[in-house]
Amino acid sequence: MLLTRPYSREPGKKAALCVNVATAILCALAVANRETGYSPGKLATSSIEKIAGDVIQVSMSERPSQQADSEQESVMHADPFVRTLGVEAMGRMCNLFGSPFTNSRVKQLVDTIVANRDPNVRAGCALALGSIHAQVGGMAAGFHLKTIVGVLLSLCNDPHPTVHFWAMQALIKVADSAAAALCSDADTKRNTTQHNTT
Repeated sequence: MLLTRPYSREPGKKAALCVNVATAILCALAVANRETGYSPGKLATSSIEKIAGDVIQVSMSERPSQQADSEQESVMHADPFVRTLGVEAMGRMCNLFGSPFTNSRVKQLVDTIVANRDPNVRAGCALALGSIHAQVGGMAAGFHLKTIVGVLLSLCNDPHPTVHFWAMQALIKVADSAAAALCSDADTKRNTTQHNTT
């Protein structure tokens, strides 16, 4: 991969490369998810899913051997802009590739949050969980609602301000995307309670 080459003498080039690659992936996935006026094409194939999984695996690995002294890429990048691009792309990938892909990504993110203490990693994983829920939506996201909300609430109590901030942002995304389901459920319970008290 281009991002595995060391750019220790050229940090500006590496930063530009990270932003450009993350933007290109995000834009391609936005087109594939029919979020633009362009023809979506067909990205949801098994070979593209494998490549997407490999890209995520590289970005989620603790320290790839080729870049022992460089920062983690995409989702766990120290730059919040690159991290935001990466998590938005991950959410769109989960929407595009369906439930099995989403299930494995949610499990991998939760496992990474538990195992890794790096605040940028935890912040990126938290935001990725929020983005997955926001992009997938509906019943597929509802399957993970309890897990995602539990993990995010736990991360909201993290003492590190970066983790705390991004966990709150992710929780806002989840609340916005689940609002209709949560509001209808709350209205039903309120109506039931009112009916039982009268």
